[in-house]
Amino acid sequence: MKYPARQANRMKIGVKVSRSDYRQMLELRPEAIEFSLEEKDLNGDWVADLDLDFLFLDLVVHAPVLFENGVLVDIVAEDRELRKRSLSAVSKTFALADVLYESGYFRNIPVVVVHPGGIAKQAIEIPRKRLIESMEKVLSGIDSTRCICTLENMPQFYWYKAALYNANIFKAGEEITEVLKHLRLKLCLDLCHAKLYCNYNKLDFSGYIRSMAPYTRHIHASDARGVSGEGLQIGEGEIDFKSTLTIFKHKDLAIVPEIKDGHENRGEKFKIAIERLRAIAAELT
Repeated sequence: MKYPARQANRMKIGVKVSRSDYRQMLELRPEAIEFSLEEKDLNGDWVADLDLDFLFLDLVVHAPVLFENGVLVDIVAEDRELRKRSLSAVSKTFALADVLYESGYFRNIPVVVVHPGGIAKQAIEIPRKRLIESMEKVLSGIDSTRCICTLENMPQFYWYKAALYNANIFKAGEEITEVLKHLRLKLCLDLCHAKLYCNYNKLDFSGYIRSMAPYTRHIHASDARGVSGEGLQIGEGEIDFKSTLTIFKHKDLAIVPEIKDGHENRGEKFKIAIERLRAIAAELT
């Protein structure tokens, strides 16, 4: 199955995959795939068995969010051992992304998505300096010409173990731009996270998105409602996707749906999301 050569400087619609379901998700004919990694994937032994039969996909690799014991990966953890282990997982993600790229199946150097951490039951102050120092350690061990490192913006609250926790860093626009400028990194813009944050803080969502656009290299798309309604189907929440995506219509980046339970029933919810995003993108051309 071959895809037509894509045009530059336009949005591509992708899909999130795991190493076990990527072939199934390719039935949705994405233009990009985002490998959502688990800790057990980081040894990379599965890459040799990768089976892709076309060469026009953009590659995105998402660092693990959880360790196998269910503990959140946290690169700004107060606990130094947890922070060290988390940084190791992120560093291994970059190494694996390079191995995936070397497989020859992908057209671009990988975009790597990293969560900033800072999730806790309590609302606590985490110094930006800690995030900057942690990412500097990771970046010192990679070849920045062979990947595009992005940090993902956080919502006000974060669902973990079926409960709402506080996201304590990398939410406010000024904070995000300061960190990105200092580290010379790009942003994985999660539209749902942004909307939930703006709703809680009574901020103008459109203005927030426009301020993030110059730094954005990858987009996670799901709808949102209120301050905790996360991962909703495209068009079933409060985000005006047409006006939002207009901001990015001439940018060379991928948009990947993150719909709750999207992998179930052969990715049926992802299919709906992709169809809706494609329809919106067609209106913007």
